[in-house]
Amino acid sequence: MEIDSAANKERRAEEKYKMCCHDFRGVVYGSPIPQFVIGADHKVIYWNNALAKYSGIDEKEVVGTNGQWKAFYDQERPCLADILVDQKIELIPEFYEGKYTKSKLVADAYEAVDYFPGMKKWLFFTAAVMRDDSGEIIGAVETLEDITERKEAENRLKTKTEKLQKNEEKLIDAIKKLGEEKAKDDAILMSIGDGLVITDNSGGVLMMNNAFEKMIGWRADEITGRSLTEIMPCRDEKGDLVPYEKRFICRVIEGEETGTAVFYYTRKDGTCFPGAVTVASIDFGGEKLGAVSVIRDVTKEIELDRAKSEFISLASHQLRDAPTAIRWSTEALLSGIAGELGAKQREYIEEISRCNKSAIGLINDLLNVSRLDLGTFIVDTKKISLVEICESELKQFETLIKDKSLEIAKNFSSDVSEIEADPQLVQIIFQNLISNAIYYTPAKGRISLALSLSDADTALFSITDTGLGIPEEQKPKIFGRMFRASNAKKARAGGSGLGLYVIKQITAQVGWSIGFKSKENEGTTFYVEIPLSGMPKRDGQTKLTKGLA
Repeated sequence: MEIDSAANKERRAEEKYKMCCHDFRGVVYGSPIPQFVIGADHKVIYWNNALAKYSGIDEKEVVGTNGQWKAFYDQERPCLADILVDQKIELIPEFYEGKYTKSKLVADAYEAVDYFPGMKKWLFFTAAVMRDDSGEIIGAVETLEDITERKEAENRLKTKTEKLQKNEEKLIDAIKKLGEEKAKDDAILMSIGDGLVITDNSGGVLMMNNAFEKMIGWRADEITGRSLTEIMPCRDEKGDLVPYEKRFICRVIEGEETGTAVFYYTRKDGTCFPGAVTVASIDFGGEKLGAVSVIRDVTKEIELDRAKSEFISLASHQLRDAPTAIRWSTEALLSGIAGELGAKQREYIEEISRCNKSAIGLINDLLNVSRLDLGTFIVDTKKISLVEICESELKQFETLIKDKSLEIAKNFSSDVSEIEADPQLVQIIFQNLISNAIYYTPAKGRISLALSLSDADTALFSITDTGLGIPEEQKPKIFGRMFRASNAKKARAGGSGLGLYVIKQITAQVGWSIGFKSKENEGTTFYVEIPLSGMPKRDGQTKLTKGLA
C-alpha cells in the first residue's frame, strides 16, 4: 500500500507539473506582449506568437536551440535572460552599461532599454529567473516592449529642449548685452548737454535726462507718467499759450514734420526760458510709440542777438546823420541854390548823390532788420488802397524802367477794395519786390503785376519777371538774412541781401505770407497772400523806415 501510495504521489506530481507547464505555455503564447523563455541550459523553451510576428522568426526555428540572440543581434552574444540564468550579474554592465536597472517590483529581475540597429527599434525589455519549489534556477523569461515611438518622441523633445536651452542661453546673453547697451545708451542720453525727454502717444513722460531735469526744475520721479504739456506750459513769442494740438509733440504724433522752433517754456518755479525744440516720432514696426523731444535753452543766444540788434540799431541811427546831411547838400547843389554847376561838377555831385542814396538805403535796411528782430516796430493801421500803393511805388522807378526798355503789364482787379493796414509796411513790401524785378530783369524784359481775390477772405499780389531766376539749390536760402543768389551778385554789384529778409519778417509778424516760383534763366514770380482783414494794430518803439538798398 505504501509503494502504491508513493507511485500515485509521483504520478500526480508529474500530472500537476504537466498541467502547470501547459498552463504556463498558454499564458506565454496567449500574451500579446513579445516573450521568450529559456531553460537552465539556455535553450529556448517558449517563443510566443507575438515575438514570432515581431521578430520575423518562427518558434520552430529557435525552440530547442540557444539562437534567441538572432532576433536582436548580428552576432552571437548573451541576452539579458542568459546572464540571469547563469547569475553572472557582473556581466550586465559589460553588455548593457548605462542602459539597465534592477527591478523594484520583482526580485532577481532586471530591466533595460536599448536600440537595436538591425530592427531599427527601441526596446524596453525585462528578464527574471524562474525557480522550482526548492529554489533552484530552472530558466528565465524575457519580455519585450517596442518603445520606438515613445523614444523618438523623447528624442524630439530632448532636441527641442536642448534647442530651447540654447535659445534661452542666447536670449539671456542677448538680454545681458541689451542691458549693457541700454546702460551705455542711458549714460549717453543722461550726459547730453541739451534737454531730452521721451513721451508716449498721449504726451505722458516716459523718461528724461539730467539736463532736462535741471532745465525745468522737476525731478524725473515727480513727473514720470504725467502729461508734459500740462507740467511745462508753452508760449509763443507773443506770450500766447500754445494749445496742445499745436504743440510739436502732438503734431509729430499726428504725422506732421515740424522742424525746429523757439518757444517759451515754464519751469516748476514759474519762471520762463526760451527753448529751441526739435521733436521726432518714435516708430517701431510701422506703429508710432511716442516722441522724443530735444530742447536747448537759448537764453544766452537770444540775449546776444538782442544786444547785437540793439547795437546795430544804435549804430545805424548814428551812421544815418552824415548821409542825411550829404543828401541835403547834394540836393541843394543840384538845384542850383549855390550857383550854376558845370557839366563835370554836376556829374560828380550826381554820383555822390547816387552813392549816398545807396548808403541811406543800406542803413535803413539795417535799422529795419534790428527792429524786426527786436519786435519793437509799430504797426499803425488805417484804410489803404493796395492798388494805389503799388502804382505809387512803381512810379518811383519810371526812369530805370525807361532806360532798360522794360515792358510793364498790370492786372489789378476792382474786386480788391481798401483794407486796414500800415501803409509804410505795405510800401516796403511792394518797393522791395518791384525793385528786385526791375534790377534783375535784363533790358527789353517783361514785368507783370497782378492783384486779385484768391478767395472770399484773401487777396493775392504777384509780380512776375523774365529775369535771372533763382538757382534751384539756392532757393531754400532766398529769404535768409544777407543772402544773395550767385547769379544776382554777378548781375548787380550793389544790394545788401536784406530786402527779401525784411519782407519775410514783416509778412510773418503781421499774419501775411509770401512765397515764390522760379526757374533759373527764365524768371521768377513772387506772391503775397493778403488777408482782407488787413493787419493787426501793434504798439512799439519806432516805425520801420522805407528806403532802397
